[in-house]
Amino acid sequence: MKTIKIIKTKIGIMAISIMAALILTLSFLTISAYATENSIKNNVLRLHILAASDREYDQQIKIKVRNRLISEAPSIFEDCENKEEAILKTQSKLDEILLTVKDELSINNADMTVKVSIENKYFPVKEYGEYTFPAGSYDALVITLGEGEGKNWWCVIFPPLCLTEESVAFKNESVLKDGGFTKNEIKTLKSGKPEYKLKLKLLEWIFG
Repeated sequence: MKTIKIIKTKIGIMAISIMAALILTLSFLTISAYATENSIKNNVLRLHILAASDREYDQQIKIKVRNRLISEAPSIFEDCENKEEAILKTQSKLDEILLTVKDELSINNADMTVKVSIENKYFPVKEYGEYTFPAGSYDALVITLGEGEGKNWWCVIFPPLCLTEESVAFKNESVLKDGGFTKNEIKTLKSGKPEYKLKLKLLEWIFG
């Protein structure tokens, strides 16, 4: 009987140990997921353009402004090695960016107000090509046309992932590496979920 009790006790201890290990693992994964996604957000500066309305004309103006800004973005972010530098350079060029947008509006005879600012805004999950950006708050260069009540458009301007005026896509991952992204963060963007390499040391110890 004593032997049976000892066995039951050992089984109970083992079960508790396994449960504790699983709880610790889940906690670790949750914290790691948050840390990886937060790191991605901290490395990104978005361009966010809000159209005046959903009228076809206002949406066309939004696209024209988008194309103009994308074509000139490389000169704005030239030689920036990280997001902090990109934000500082953007802040120093807000007046220039505003004039650029106003010039594009004038070329297209678009009579509307413009607001240019750097804001921290919430964005939903966004899939773009092979990359999935997690939902959350990101720093963004925000261009508000008119009342800004129309469908919006966004891209990543640091790292400089917007490609051409005609289409918006992503360059190869070397741009992300140059922007400070780790291999794990790049894999997270590609898979849409964090990649973990974790061994349950406690379970290894229990089972040998």
